[in-house]
Amino acid sequence: MNQVPVFKCRASKAGLLLTGTIGLSAKQEAEFQQLSERLIASHKGEAKPLTENMRTTLEDLIEKRENKELPQTLKSYCEEWLKSKLYGHEKEIKSKYLEKGKLLEDEAIRLYSQFKGGIFLLKNDERFENDYFTGEPDVDDDETIYDFKNSWDAFTFPLFETSADPDHIAQVNVYMNLTGRRKGKVVYCLQNTPDTMPYVQQFDYSGVDIGLRIKEFDVEYNESVIEELKSRVVLCRSYISGLINSL
Repeated sequence: MNQVPVFKCRASKAGLLLTGTIGLSAKQEAEFQQLSERLIASHKGEAKPLTENMRTTLEDLIEKRENKELPQTLKSYCEEWLKSKLYGHEKEIKSKYLEKGKLLEDEAIRLYSQFKGGIFLLKNDERFENDYFTGEPDVDDDETIYDFKNSWDAFTFPLFETSADPDHIAQVNVYMNLTGRRKGKVVYCLQNTPDTMPYVQQFDYSGVDIGLRIKEFDVEYNESVIEELKSRVVLCRSYISGLINSL
């Protein structure tokens, strides 16, 4: 069997890693606390004993709290990751949206630099890695991490949004954790369809004010998000280990 490396979450997959509830939901946690407190109080003679149904519920909640299970979405992600390592190639995902974004990465940085009055930003080509994460931010200017997103058209461009997409916020948080930066930005750009994509509908926004083609959001570093991601990386590793042992 091929040697399998230790699982680390790609920054681009951070939003996926946060999918679903692991352990108890907020409602279940509140119920667990209520039943636990009543059980303790009953032992002190300060409350009525738990009913049989309450005891069963508490036992179920304890089991779920102590034996955390990955949501199916994360199990599928782990299985896909393991296959890519065992067979030596990544799953190929193609779409016109991804293609446009890839083709216009450098142009997005130039457009944003123009919008900001001629600031000079260089495309980052360094991949960072630590014990839990790996990723390559678009721009690392030694103070701020920038992540650029190219919208497909005017109707997917977040003109009226007041915050960045949660998945993109998680992604930039991972970049900040990897680089030690504590300032981050997600920048959405609206650009013309590349000439190299003649097989899709062409959009030309050259005549649109640049202020309507750039939308930027500051991202604050969130340690609690990073800690949750780290705990999920550990759970993913455990699940992957079980998959390997089952082969």
